[in-house]
Amino acid sequence: MVKEQLRELLTNYGEISAMIIDGWDAPWSRISYDDVPFEEIYQLIKSIQPRCLVMDLNAAKYPAEALYYTDIKSYEQGAGQHISKETNKLPALSCLPLQSNWFWKTSMPRQRLKSVDELVNKNLIPFNQAYCNFILNVAPNRDGQFDENALNALKEIGKLYKKPATLPAFPEAAAPIISHNKAIRPCQLQLEQRLRDHGLCERRPFPYGLEQQSERKTALV
Repeated sequence: MVKEQLRELLTNYGEISAMIIDGWDAPWSRISYDDVPFEEIYQLIKSIQPRCLVMDLNAAKYPAEALYYTDIKSYEQGAGQHISKETNKLPALSCLPLQSNWFWKTSMPRQRLKSVDELVNKNLIPFNQAYCNFILNVAPNRDGQFDENALNALKEIGKLYKKPATLPAFPEAAAPIISHNKAIRPCQLQLEQRLRDHGLCERRPFPYGLEQQSERKTALV
């Protein structure tokens, strides 16, 4: 059922730039990559829309040095996932809700929201300098509208944040690691380095399809 719905969505509704999955194999999730074959879903998406970025909030479970089962390293701060602003070299995403929860509660119109200054100066600005997008969730109320306190906070963010003229150039990154290539990944990286040292291999900038990567490596070897 999931595959059929995905196929219809990806085929009939135009180009989709990104798809975010909420912690499929994260520590708090009851669904593992074995229970529901995430890799099959990933490959299905790529086969229909190769440029669609697939993200899973699993950064707490897999080492920060590589992309595991995701095109963008995704961190949910409220669940204890925190990016290293000093060492990150991967395409990344970090997220927080402006209010106390991701979904609307009756108490939210009267809540004290997160500090606008901290959202901008401790999240948005430093994350952008570390190749990381910052996503701020604002829960709509029962009328499908933002509460007044949330709107005021967004206005303050707009006043405080000044988009820089330039952002750091994004470094090249290897393709995501999925189950079939986990074991051979270190050998592949060593081979890539040796080929580059001899001018025989030019690493593609991220992103590119896993099947393309496999074919390219086979041809080079």
